[in-house]
Amino acid sequence: MTFGVRHRRPAGARGWWALVARTLALVLTLTVAAPGAGLAADLAFHAGGRPFR
Repeated sequence: MTFGVRHRRPAGARGWWALVARTLALVLTLTVAAPGAGLAADLAFHAGGRPFR
């Protein structure tokens, strides 16, 4: 009885287009989230919150 481990990538992760799609999704997510995080920190600072150190 042998227990072999498959070293194949799943069907959804094959090809260069999958890497491009994941990278694009990450860039778009950071593009949307980063300004909101900066705005929240700025509003907290000007509202008398403690600075992040």
